[in-house]
Amino acid sequence: MPRLLFVSVVLLFCTPLLFSNKKLLSWQFSTWREPIFLLVTGFVLYSIFSAFFALNVREAYFDIIRNLLFLAGIAYSAVILQNTRNWPARLSSLFLIAAAIAVIIGLVQYYNRVVLSSNALLSDGRALVYAVTGLFSHKNFFSSALFLMLPFAGFAVYKFRNKFRLMAVIVTLATLVMILILKTRSVWVGLFAGSFVSVMLLLIRPAGVGFSEKVRKRVLVVALAFIAIFSILFVAGDPADDFSFSGRVRSIVDVESQHNIHRINIWKGTVAIIKDNPIAGVGPGNWAIHIPLFFGHNFDELRALGWSQPHNDFLWVAAEKGIPGFVFFLSIYLAAIVMLFRVILCVKKDADKDHKVLALLLLVGLIGYIADSFFSFPYERIDVMVLHVMLLGSTIVIHHDVFKNKKSYKPSRRLFLLLLIPLFAFSATFGFLGIRMEKRLGEALAALSRGTYHAMIDHAEAARNPFRSLGPHLYPPEFLEGVAHQRLQSPGTAVEAFERALQQTPYDIRVLHLLAKNQTEINQLDEAYFHFKTIADIFPLSEGIIEDIKRLSIAYFESGEPEKTLETLLMIPNWEDDPEVVRNIRAVQRILESEDAGQ
Repeated sequence: MPRLLFVSVVLLFCTPLLFSNKKLLSWQFSTWREPIFLLVTGFVLYSIFSAFFALNVREAYFDIIRNLLFLAGIAYSAVILQNTRNWPARLSSLFLIAAAIAVIIGLVQYYNRVVLSSNALLSDGRALVYAVTGLFSHKNFFSSALFLMLPFAGFAVYKFRNKFRLMAVIVTLATLVMILILKTRSVWVGLFAGSFVSVMLLLIRPAGVGFSEKVRKRVLVVALAFIAIFSILFVAGDPADDFSFSGRVRSIVDVESQHNIHRINIWKGTVAIIKDNPIAGVGPGNWAIHIPLFFGHNFDELRALGWSQPHNDFLWVAAEKGIPGFVFFLSIYLAAIVMLFRVILCVKKDADKDHKVLALLLLVGLIGYIADSFFSFPYERIDVMVLHVMLLGSTIVIHHDVFKNKKSYKPSRRLFLLLLIPLFAFSATFGFLGIRMEKRLGEALAALSRGTYHAMIDHAEAARNPFRSLGPHLYPPEFLEGVAHQRLQSPGTAVEAFERALQQTPYDIRVLHLLAKNQTEINQLDEAYFHFKTIADIFPLSEGIIEDIKRLSIAYFESGEPEKTLETLLMIPNWEDDPEVVRNIRAVQRILESEDAGQ
């Protein structure tokens, strides 16, 4: 949310400058005529359309705002680059500095948090390298960002001279080393895929790439070296140590790896969502709400259910926006690839040599980003989106520069100001409220750990957001209110809070469980049975849930309802292996038999 707020504020302040009378008179906006903008606009509009089918509309706002910022970012970056002299070199210099700073921060963190650490693992059981996050929230996002900086750093190596080229070489190599150290498999796949494409182009069309023969050989050697390294690591990988370098490479295609099993299962569930909702999807931001229905008993631990996305952007988009939304999304990247191939292979002019080289590097970055998106979720991250926007914006400008569109375009100042300023103002407000929500939810959890439940209720109530329903842990503030009331021995009030939470996330097992548990306490037995049955249909029952089902059966028995008692006990999986449950079932069956005999 802080990054969304920052991007929104930047765009808000840039808009009056970009659409000032001076800029409209002196700048060219003809890049906006590139067909790819129609595809991005179509994707945004279809996202808005699919929101009408969302179970929780408030969860759709973030996705729609992010997509609007994505469209605006591409448009703004394209027109700014179009009107900037020598923009490839200037942009590469900017990214080279950013990459150098990012790598320095990452290496310092690695030294302090990994090399100097006396622990074998982090406190949550993850490898120490997960503490190396740069300025990002997770090492995988850090790795994705570094990868997206590589095309521009590579162009700096090609374009710069003398000591500046040496600096570019050092930063580029350091960035590659940092990516290897972070051990993010999806980025490794992206790096491999991008290298493979570059090698194929150098082998098939060496003269059309734009490099001199000497440079082509060097690039080919480096690319082949990386492919060889990954191949050797794959062959020599030790499955027993799947977090070593070789083990990480080998685990990429090992479907039995602990890093892949849950991901494959969640993909199966996502495909099932797509089959059930092929046209409009389940609505933006609503995948996490629907996915519990499609677990298919493939998960046996509650901690394995904290999925806010399926770790595959293309499946994610198809599930939330249907097949048409997926087609729009995929078409954006296919169009960008075609544009870059046209620049690389179809242009013969020596004057466009720099564009051909940068196009090749951007193609490597774009192929790598697509590969990363098949196993991760860069689509969600605003910071990664900014780098992605620069990649696509550069692609549009290169194509436009080489295949010049002679038709000029002047946007309507009044129309764009009336549309964009309120949009970015709302986006900034949304980001601010999101930050406040996350802060209050964090304070509510802190109050829970301290046992100050009245303060927990105050923080949870203050966390309510008119534009967002679920927090980072995928439950609404009302869920924490219910937990606090439960701890205060107020089951009736807890039930009211949990019911409000359930309206926002109807299939959340945590909400269903605590709601049913408290309904049992206030003798809403049939309602509790219904919610326990819903859980049983979704998820293998844990020991805690089974104990609460036993309490419900006792409550039914004490209420003089032996038939419902028996139904409740039979809900317990493998009840034949629990002597206590077997005794109770036999006792209830005898009661029912005696009642039948008396009739």
